[in-house]
Amino acid sequence: MDKSKVNGTAGIEFIVKSLVCAIMGLALTAILLLGFSLMMLKGAGLQNMAGEYVILSVIIG
Repeated sequence: MDKSKVNGTAGIEFIVKSLVCAIMGLALTAILLLGFSLMMLKGAGLQNMAGEYVILSVIIG
């Protein structure tokens, strides 16, 4: 990369993009865990997957 083309806003732009991606990842994770939790509460045949849910929650958390 040519250093003459790098200006002071490159670092700020990187931080903003990283923050947006982190927020999107957290939102997606929350939606997935909430959906899975609701399926378990409604008894949608996932009672035998309680162990996997705990493992998934620990890994994501």
